[in-house]
Amino acid sequence: MRKVLLLTLVAFSCKKPLPPEQAYAVGQEQSALERQQALAMEEGNEQALHSLRLASMAHAQGDTDLAEKALRVAVAQMQDFTAEGEFRAMVGREAKKEWKGEPYEKLGAFLDLGLLLHQRGDTDNALAMYKSAVISDAGSTEERYRSDFVAGYVLQALAYATEREQANAQQAMGRGIDALYARELTAMLSDALSGIPGEGHHDDVQNARVLLRTGLPAGLTVAARDPVEAVRAARSQATDIANVHRNLPRKERLPELQRWSDKDFEKALQAMESLAAGWSEAAAEVPPEVLDRLAARAIDLERVIEEPPSVVLVVERGKGPRKVQSGQYGELLQIRTSRTPQGPLPIVVGGAPDQIDPLDSYSYQATTRGSRAVDSFLRGKAVYKDTSFATAWILAEAGDIAHMTDNQNLALALYLVSAGVFVTGALTTPEADIRQWGLLPDQLYLVPLWLEPGEHEVGLAGRSYTVVAPPSGQLVALVPALSPGGPSRIEAR
Repeated sequence: MRKVLLLTLVAFSCKKPLPPEQAYAVGQEQSALERQQALAMEEGNEQALHSLRLASMAHAQGDTDLAEKALRVAVAQMQDFTAEGEFRAMVGREAKKEWKGEPYEKLGAFLDLGLLLHQRGDTDNALAMYKSAVISDAGSTEERYRSDFVAGYVLQALAYATEREQANAQQAMGRGIDALYARELTAMLSDALSGIPGEGHHDDVQNARVLLRTGLPAGLTVAARDPVEAVRAARSQATDIANVHRNLPRKERLPELQRWSDKDFEKALQAMESLAAGWSEAAAEVPPEVLDRLAARAIDLERVIEEPPSVVLVVERGKGPRKVQSGQYGELLQIRTSRTPQGPLPIVVGGAPDQIDPLDSYSYQATTRGSRAVDSFLRGKAVYKDTSFATAWILAEAGDIAHMTDNQNLALALYLVSAGVFVTGALTTPEADIRQWGLLPDQLYLVPLWLEPGEHEVGLAGRSYTVVAPPSGQLVALVPALSPGGPSRIEAR
């Protein structure tokens, strides 16, 4: 019995400690922070990731200086697109290469650093970070995917307003409001298109729907706040897309159009005519209450730059997206999101309760961009792994035949190639990289406060803060979701 107890104690004493991120979540906050700080100091392929985790923990504990320092390290590495370990990732695991993060993780890093700089009063560099966040969401400066990161645009507007660049502030805020409209109308108009009967063969009508949906983002870019005009612009864009892509090599086309023949394009364009007419009618029937609600939200946002509040808090809430592997070999990256949306944020200012709707969501941003380019590569690795062993066997059989016919040079060559295919197939590991910044929140809320200079008690989702409104200018600060919720006293840094 004593021996069993002793072995049990030894087993518990040898138990591997939880990773800092998990340890922090179960209440081991201080030790997790210290271990995370040590990891962030180590140079290597995961330094940017460790620095982001450290920034989240440090900010939650109230150490905004350490959080800013960690974010600077992470952002510098995430902006450097010459990732180390690319060759290792070709044959081995994708996780061997230097971690750069997915677009939603990049925009989160830029946004957080921008807010800390904004709180410090460094508006110019904060503005640069907000712009980088928007570009990260778009995928490139050419905006192949039009950014709909509302928070990035709104914070740009605040920074411009601080610098008294009112025209730029209005333009940035207008883009943010357009993104709010586009986010909601995209789903509504896409669903409406599904219910419209088309004329022609079923496959041709389905292809026509693909073209119209492909043109919808551009249509909403032209007229985000007018559903009927957005549909007209989408139809025009869809026609242009078809005419351009039918003359492109298949590999240069959009993924959904790569297998189309010239006849497919021609028939889809013909079927599009009847669909577009019905779609315009459906767009005219968007419920007025939807547009009224969006218009009211637009007025609230415009007021933030027309009558600048003394304090603007960006409040995080909830648990953000997480990465998981899927597919036979775990070769596909999927994003899972929380099934329990947070809803409006309860606030109490001066004893008066209120609620504020979400401004943006990391879960939304993580799941609304197109497939990563690397996903196709990982699928290719999975196919290669499936076929390599059969290919190696066939090559070996061919080598045996060459050997029996006294063609020894050919036999040796076939044996060598067979061995190479077998070995590389065995070594190929197509698993998607699911290293992640798991401390990101789900939703972001914009809380503008028109307060007199001095100290004020503000309640945010049950947490109490002392907010110090400045005698002049504007205080902009981030309130993290991670426990215990950042500094209890919020003031200019």
